[in-house]
Order: sequence, then C-alpha cells, then structure tokens
Amino acid sequence: MRKTGILLIGVSIILFLIDRFSHALSDILGKIVCGDQFLNPVNGVTGDVSCGFNADMYLVAFLLVILFVGVLLFLPSANEKADNNY
Repeated sequence: MRKTGILLIGVSIILFLIDRFSHALSDILGKIVCGDQFLNPVNGVTGDVSCGFNADMYLVAFLLVILFVGVLLFLPSANEKADNNY
C-alpha cells in the first residue's frame, strides 16, 4: 500500500504542475465534455462558461481526491513500518 500511496501522490502532483503551466489537461477535459461549445464567446467573453462546465475546478477536485487517497494509503503503512522497528 505504501508504494501505491506514493504513486498516487506523485501522479497527482505531476498532473497539477502540468495543468498549472500548460492548461493542457483542462482544455482536453473541456473539449471532451463540451464538444463544439467549448470556448465559444458568451456576451463577448471567450471561456468555458459557454457549456456550463468549469473544467479547471473539476480537474482540481479530482486531483485533490487522488492526492488525499494517496496520503491515506501512505500514512498507515508508514506507521506500520515505524512500529515494526521497535
């Protein structure tokens, strides 16, 4: 479980950084969900509001869940390892 927790933590942090610096993941998610409506202008403003779906918020929420699951998998296994040393 410890390796799975570390993997989930690492993947979520890497995906956070990729999306932060390139916005590629949110754009892909928005295009998949919204299709042709993605980034159509609404009242002269271009954004993902045109389909009623905020891809950035859903992506961040999903990555936070992955991060917390990774931490929850990592902590008990770290405590077991510490208990076995005594």
